[in-house]
Amino acid sequence: MKRILFILFAFSCFYSEAQLLSSVITELTSNKETKDLGKEMLCTIFVMEKGKVELPRQALIVPLQEKERKKIGTDKILIALLMDDFRLPGNTPIEFELTAIPNAKHCYYSKKATFSLDGKKITVVADKESGLREAIAQKKTINESEIEVKSSYKYDFRDIDYWIDCLDSKETITVADEDDETRTEDKLLGWIAHNNMDRVQKFAEGLLPLPKFPLKKDWKEWWQRLQNLTIAPLEQHYTVLPDIRCDLITADAAQQKIYVINYKPNKKNKTPHILQLSPSTNEVKKGYIFNDEQSYSNWFPAFYAEKDTLYAVSEDFLWSKYVPVANDTTYYYKEVAQKDVYPYQKPSDKKRDPSKTNKNYVEYSYATPNYLYVLYKDYNSKNRDMYVLTLSTKTGNILGIVPLSKLLGNPKETNRHYLNYPEMQTTDDFIWCTEIDKKVYHLRIHGTELVEQVVLGEKFQWGPQYLSWDKQQFYTDKNDDVLEFYTIESPSRTIKTKTPGWKGTAMAVVDTEGIDYFYATGNGCFDVIKKQRLSKSNFQPIGKPEEIFYHLPTPFERSGYISDLRVLKVGTQYHLFFEINNQMYWVAYP
Repeated sequence: MKRILFILFAFSCFYSEAQLLSSVITELTSNKETKDLGKEMLCTIFVMEKGKVELPRQALIVPLQEKERKKIGTDKILIALLMDDFRLPGNTPIEFELTAIPNAKHCYYSKKATFSLDGKKITVVADKESGLREAIAQKKTINESEIEVKSSYKYDFRDIDYWIDCLDSKETITVADEDDETRTEDKLLGWIAHNNMDRVQKFAEGLLPLPKFPLKKDWKEWWQRLQNLTIAPLEQHYTVLPDIRCDLITADAAQQKIYVINYKPNKKNKTPHILQLSPSTNEVKKGYIFNDEQSYSNWFPAFYAEKDTLYAVSEDFLWSKYVPVANDTTYYYKEVAQKDVYPYQKPSDKKRDPSKTNKNYVEYSYATPNYLYVLYKDYNSKNRDMYVLTLSTKTGNILGIVPLSKLLGNPKETNRHYLNYPEMQTTDDFIWCTEIDKKVYHLRIHGTELVEQVVLGEKFQWGPQYLSWDKQQFYTDKNDDVLEFYTIESPSRTIKTKTPGWKGTAMAVVDTEGIDYFYATGNGCFDVIKKQRLSKSNFQPIGKPEEIFYHLPTPFERSGYISDLRVLKVGTQYHLFFEINNQMYWVAYP
């Protein structure tokens, strides 16, 4: 069998041997700290031990001595104990032999513990065999807990190869009740084997190819491939962005730069208000925009960037133009123009105080090269009427106001549906989806004109992303492992494409040749971001998905899974932004 190398084209950190510990001495006390182990880390240990392993559901958090702290740069590590911890004494120094878990910083497992008791040196090791197959061969009565792969506190995979061999067995064994061993029942060994392999299949889902209903020959092949599977750490190929609220992301295509913007910058907070990213050099430049001189430079629902100039509108109905002023390490975005675009401001009115006179609430905003759209609600009107204010992006001039509520028959109430990350859209039109009187409407505004109004249906399944090309347009969403495209027509139709392995966040990008769908999933050991190419004509997958980013969640992380995925295309390169453990990651691909 050809050796399979489980290469991680991952962007996780590389750790040299100098950074790792080979052993550690600690004591097991009654107040010892533990952490639950996630499936991904358990699966990684499972692969490293070739499946012959008893896995704990929890791991120890072990404080380090001063020498160890200096060596690896942390004050504590995680250790998963593969031996039975009830064989280890409390309040006694124990030396644990350690194996580092690749791609999981400061995480280890141990198969060997050594300690002294009553003057004797004792070594405890993890058992490779459970003794179960010998007991069955000797026709002994087996406790129910001993034949189950999964329990409340461990996974026992030491007999997988045995269970595979028993899948077609007609032999019966005597099984005692877990809580009352006087109660016994004869069970088919083949039936027990199938139950256990079902649990193995669920545990190792995505690790290696396997049919939905595998036969014995499938399991034998799977087991052999597992023996040749290797996990290797690679160097990092990502950037963790400095602490910032990543509310808006927009590209300056002319300058090949990307801006990550805080929706509500605060002058008291030392974290950056804006990050300027240069893909060609991977440089990240911090920027600030809000201070006493620019006290209204915040609450930004939309930005547009072109030729190192930022154009924005605030929720105070102030349009602004900013240019960067560089110093040694940061940029200050200086306001060089401002216009009051309050919809009810008259030329004869005295200058208003935006913080006091604003009686309108901005619901949604979207910036394009030509138009800056602001959807707002008039709280002075009886039904809180909805309007779209259209500005010239680069001058701030008011081009017009679209009375949405009037055009929709003055409804008393609307149930709004928002698009995810509108700054990522490529259309020059304002897209809005709303529910009125149990009917869902799609609206499209170009400049100051309502150019499209479609009743999608009463039970329309709204999708959080809008896609368009040529004369076609869709809303799209994912539902478990199915991609759904909703046509914009009356009534709307749903086109479904099955793509296995969805786990959470996703986003589509349309180019001239097709649709690229980026999504987070899992492959057993890792959280993975993949890209699947889809046909524009039938939405079916083209080729196999490409794996772009891997991450192994660890118990040290508060939220170790990939979320909030956003994708921009600048030139021929994709730029992925996503969150792990409250930190924003940036990956350029390819």
